[in-house]
Parts: sequence; structure tokens; C-alpha cells
Amino acid sequence: MVMATDMGMRRRERHGALAAALLLVAQTAARGQAEVGAKRAMSIAPYASTSATYSDNVLLTDADRRGDLMLAVTAGLRITGEGSRIKGYLNYGLTGQAYADGAKASTFQNSLNTFGSIEAIDNLAFVDFSGSISRQAVSAFGVQTDGGIPNSNQSEVSTFRLSPYLRGQLGGSANYEARYSWTTTRTGTEAASDARVGDALVRLNGRAASGQLGWSTEASRQSVDFTSGRSTKSDRLTGTLSYPISNQLVVSATGGRDSNNYTNAGKESHSVVGAGFNWSPAPTTAVSVNASNQSFGRGHSINFEHRTPRTIWRFTDSNGVSTAPGQLISTTIGSVYDLYFSQFASIEPDPIKRALLVNNFLQTNGISPNAPVIAGYLTSAVSLLRRQGCIVCLAGCSRYLDFFGIPQQQPKARYLVWRGR
Repeated sequence: MVMATDMGMRRRERHGALAAALLLVAQTAARGQAEVGAKRAMSIAPYASTSATYSDNVLLTDADRRGDLMLAVTAGLRITGEGSRIKGYLNYGLTGQAYADGAKASTFQNSLNTFGSIEAIDNLAFVDFSGSISRQAVSAFGVQTDGGIPNSNQSEVSTFRLSPYLRGQLGGSANYEARYSWTTTRTGTEAASDARVGDALVRLNGRAASGQLGWSTEASRQSVDFTSGRSTKSDRLTGTLSYPISNQLVVSATGGRDSNNYTNAGKESHSVVGAGFNWSPAPTTAVSVNASNQSFGRGHSINFEHRTPRTIWRFTDSNGVSTAPGQLISTTIGSVYDLYFSQFASIEPDPIKRALLVNNFLQTNGISPNAPVIAGYLTSAVSLLRRQGCIVCLAGCSRYLDFFGIPQQQPKARYLVWRGR
């Protein structure tokens, strides 16, 4: 009875969070539509789709192999709003799945991708929000599949984030930002922990009187509360100096202190020392490398991108701490939509326009945006995350430009993707 009550409370909390997100984006879109005197756009588009998937082993087991046809019907709503103060995007879908021979029970799945920003006070106070609902792998040792047929090793994971912040200038010589972020993740299963993450950040940056030497200082505090795991806290204070060797090369050095209880019940302090560089030998080529010692060892971030008139080449490699149970906060890869949204950043940096671009691409190619991508598994503690990725975009015939919804001056992109962990 206690378990049933707890699960019911979780369902109500999850549905309440979803309703709040839908209301927030609807209000954002309505306010954006009502703004006067500024360029704005708003669209509300319902959609529906059907699919059929046949599997000769729908139960995903060698002991009882059964073939069955799964029918899926999806109904959803897509809202885009953009105004002088507010912009937001929401794509929510509900999918019903049924099996022709009844090998499995019928199920319903929610999917959500939403984000936006609000400028509450001119050039001073802002609010960012985002949300995601998708199916994720529960265990790294269970059944792994990226097909459209769900299995017992998958769960519906929801993540919502709200982040108010202040941003401005101090005396015309320095910029400041003070931000607080609140994130909640519901894993939807007793086998993994839910989590609440609170992040506080204050950052100052500017340039020396000579205008050459850049400086920044950053103080942060984070708390992570797991429902079935040990809660963790971390404090960090760092300072960074950067100097341009030339117009193409900028070097930097970082020093500071980090205190956390990741490995012990009490906090332990560690020094932070690092260095890096940003190199742009040409407008079409960019390389950035940063490395520093951390409490867990050496952390690093490597990014390379090169563009030609008909190709885009990108490579990334990073090593750091992940606090999200479903790793959605740090990786943003939980579904096919999330994967392409990350990849299309090279083509369209604006998140609102990129969301529409991804949806056009998936719809034209008949790809389900809600299909899970095997990008990790659910955790109940802070974990070390190593990510590597390589993306190659090859240009094609100009007749495909409208197919992608890309402006005529940009090439069509075919993606060859490799990702490692």
C-alpha cells in the first residue's frame, strides 16, 4: 500500500510538473503574441502520426521468442513563440502503442521538448526554462535497444529546469552574472533515484586597462539530493587570465579551489590548476583545448571544427562530472530528436529555428523523434562522464535545401555520426 501510494504521488508530481511546463510555454507564447512594436512570430501546430513495427522477438528474450506487430499512434502539439522579450518552444506528444497478437500490454508514452527565455527587466533580469520527457535505459547491464519497441529496461524520464539570473555591467569595465538554477529529474522507476539539483553561480569578467589581458572570476555552489542515494555538495572558486598572442591565438590559465564530498561523507578540498587555448587559424576553422586537475583526476575539453564550402567537420572530447541521474542535463541526448538537435547546432545556432529545422528533417524522413537513443543509463550518484563525438556533414544537391528547411545559401547536410563513451 505504501509503494502504491508513493507511485501515485510520483505520477501526480510528474503530471503537475508537465502541466506547469505546458502552462508556462502557453503563457510565454501568448505574451509574445501580444507584444507591440517589435518583430515577433508565433505558431501553434497540432500533428499526428502512425507507425507499424514488426519484431520476430518482441519480448527480447531467448526463452520465449514471439513475433508480433506493434501499432503506434502519436498525437501532439507544437508551439513556437518569439517576441522582443520572450521566446519559447514546446513540442509535446502522446503515443499509444498496441500489439496485434497481445504479446505485450498496450502502453502510453509521453514525450516533451521545451525551452525558452524571458527578459523580465530590460538588460538586467532574465529567466530561462527547459524540460524534457523521454525513455531512457535503466541499467547498463539490461536489454539495450534503440528500436521503437519498449522493454523492461527502459523508463520514462522527465527533467525540468528553471533558471533566473541577473546580468549587466559594473562601471563599464566589467560584466557580471548572478544565476540560480533549479533542476528536478524523475526517473519513473524504483530501480533508480530521482534527483533535485540546485546551482548558484556568480561570475565577473573584464579586461585590464591595457585592453589585452582578460580576466574572469567565478564562484559556484551546487547541491544534489538523490531520493535513494547519498546527497552531495560542492563549492568552487576559480580565477582565469587570458592573453591574445595574436588575432588567431588566445591562451589562458586557471587557478582556484574546489571542495566537495563526492568520495567521502565530509568535504575535501583540492586545488584547481589548468591551462588552455583557443586557436582560429581561419574563419572556417576553430580549435579549443582546456585541461585542469580536478578532485577526480584530470579533466579536459577538446573541440575542433572545420568548414569548407561543402562540408563541416567536428570532433569533441570531454571528461568531467555528471550530476543528472539520466544524464539529460549534461548530455541532452535521450531521444532521436535530442541527438539531431545537438548535431544541427553547426547549421543553426538559434535554438528556436533549430527546433523547427530538426522537426522538418525528422518528419520528411519518417523518423520518430521520440525513439530512445542509447546514450547512457540511470544513476543514483554523481558519476564521471567521458564523451567523444565526431560529426561529418557532407554537402549535396541544392534541390534538397527545402527538404531540410535550410536557407538557400547553406548546403544540405548528410550526417555520418560516431559517438563513444
